[in-house]
Amino acid sequence: MKTLYIVRHAKAMLRSADRDGDFDRQLVEKGINRSNKLIEHLIQLEENIDLIISSPAIRAVETAKMIATGLKYPIDSIQEENGLYTENESFIFDLLFQISDNVERIMIVGHNPTLTNFLNYFLEKPIDWLRTSSVACLVFDTNDWAEITKVNAQLVYLYPIK
Repeated sequence: MKTLYIVRHAKAMLRSADRDGDFDRQLVEKGINRSNKLIEHLIQLEENIDLIISSPAIRAVETAKMIATGLKYPIDSIQEENGLYTENESFIFDLLFQISDNVERIMIVGHNPTLTNFLNYFLEKPIDWLRTSSVACLVFDTNDWAEITKVNAQLVYLYPIK
């Protein structure tokens, strides 16, 4: 069984008109507070993560570091992937297909619309939008990351539920 946690970054400063400004947006207090609730939820469920992969955008990295600290995952082991900021959901599939099968539980921290589109690939009833500071937990009936599109995927939970 493989477990995948899809996390949208926490709420950040308002969007700047230029893309460079978008990349450097930092978390706001509301986002930090919501992320702390998300972390409490993960701790309550006793979730353990083998690998955290984050977009390199400031708001995503800050969110990943908060979660890593809460789950006692080494911050310096967070992997940053440019494609989680610049590419679409196909990038996530390609990324996962390359992960060692020794890794059982992966967390991806990134952005919409890519995360919503990726998640909806596996859902019978698609969601409209993965909100900030949300996590979706998917479990795949396989021991091979390259097989996740060919096996049953179960949405274990979506937190928070609106």
